[in-house]
Amino acid sequence: MIEQVSSLDNPQALRETVRTGPVYSGSGGTGSVRRVFSAACAAIMLCAEGIGAGPVTLSYAGWNAAPAKGAPALDTLELRMIAAWNEAHPEAQVTSVQQLDPVTWEERLAAAARSGTLPDVFAVRSLPRAITGGWLADITDLVFADPDWRYVPIPVGNAVFHDHAVIALPFTQQLLGYFVNIDLVAGERYPVPDSRWTVAQFEALVGSLARPRKRVLGLSEEVQIPEWYPAAASSRLRWFAWDGRRYNLDSAEFIAGVQMARRFFASGWVFDALKEEQKKNLDSSWPGEAWEKGSVALHWGGTWSLSSCARLGFAWEFIGVPGGRTPIVNDWLGISRSSTHPAAAYQFARWMSFSVDGSVARLRIAGEEGLPVKSLPLTTDPRVLRAYFQSWGTPGIRRLYTSLDAGIMEGLNVVPGYQMSRWNAGISADRKAGDVIWNSIRGALKITEWAPRLNEAANQELRKAAAAGSELLDNVRP
Repeated sequence: MIEQVSSLDNPQALRETVRTGPVYSGSGGTGSVRRVFSAACAAIMLCAEGIGAGPVTLSYAGWNAAPAKGAPALDTLELRMIAAWNEAHPEAQVTSVQQLDPVTWEERLAAAARSGTLPDVFAVRSLPRAITGGWLADITDLVFADPDWRYVPIPVGNAVFHDHAVIALPFTQQLLGYFVNIDLVAGERYPVPDSRWTVAQFEALVGSLARPRKRVLGLSEEVQIPEWYPAAASSRLRWFAWDGRRYNLDSAEFIAGVQMARRFFASGWVFDALKEEQKKNLDSSWPGEAWEKGSVALHWGGTWSLSSCARLGFAWEFIGVPGGRTPIVNDWLGISRSSTHPAAAYQFARWMSFSVDGSVARLRIAGEEGLPVKSLPLTTDPRVLRAYFQSWGTPGIRRLYTSLDAGIMEGLNVVPGYQMSRWNAGISADRKAGDVIWNSIRGALKITEWAPRLNEAANQELRKAAAAGSELLDNVRP
């Protein structure tokens, strides 16, 4: 059911094919104490499973393990991380690595769960789906005993709490927000914003730099504003006016976000509001093209675009969203509910994800082998951030990491029924949620008239998802 990428039945042979170096590097200071404590915890937990009698074998499944076609067998960072783990942990060997298709992974994992063949550790995209499937082990005690967990950003740590239990670990991490064209803004003699900017500064910049006759535009598109704006306007709200229990799409904050987006469009400040001759003057057919050609001051995107941004012909920076409550996007690692060695599986999963030692080793291996680092750090530990930002990332992202505890989780991978609530919930016979928001921004509807029905429909889809078995994530960190 799941494609076998590598059967690591001979870990020693595998270890000999990769230069791993020492797993625990550095000495002295609190980092040394943390490593000793972490190793001691691991030894206690592994002994409790009876591992001292002989090595256990673990299985792993993810969508980022397979090497490119025709590439060497270990030509992925994930496989090299596994090899480094096996080198350092003869008592718990990962002997099976399976590749998941990111499009069909849910169906494949569900089938594996039904047949009792779930891997010990596996990648998870949607927490609600994994909870509904009953795939995930309760790892609360293991997490609370882990000294590195304190460095996981608070909103990320909160997202893995379900019914007062920890049910997954963060695996990859990206940020959402705005990229700024530094050359364009400075060239127009306007102050260049940074990650400390406000909503008022955002609106002033977009309006001031809406100069299509000069082939300059303040903002590429406005449709994302209703998603992040409520959290910028109120500390009790998060992405898409979610408060941890329900949506608040009839709130003044959400309505104001839609109205801001409407104002930007009506004023002709964004690409889609331009007349055809204005678009031709920008020599672009869509907002992203105008950004790439250097005509847009602010462009919405995610930090997964850093490698493509590096090829742009102008200076740029990622500055998040106004107000500083940065949206965060994660994939996750789950530990199988049916795993016979959950403590060993947890130690391996933390190595692959958020642990300080695993994170430092990942960056070292990537640097030595010339492999791409596609995820931002999952930890705010200073040692990891120092290693990462020496070779990757940007100063703007580094600054945002100082305030990630105030960030918000993008809803798709963590809120039950989010896709239905955001886009497909039926509002009327001929309109869905996404249609109502879109047409309110474009002026065909008035959000003040539709907000109550929009809110009720979104929360109804939330309740349906909860009734299906994926109860609300508590989002409360003990």
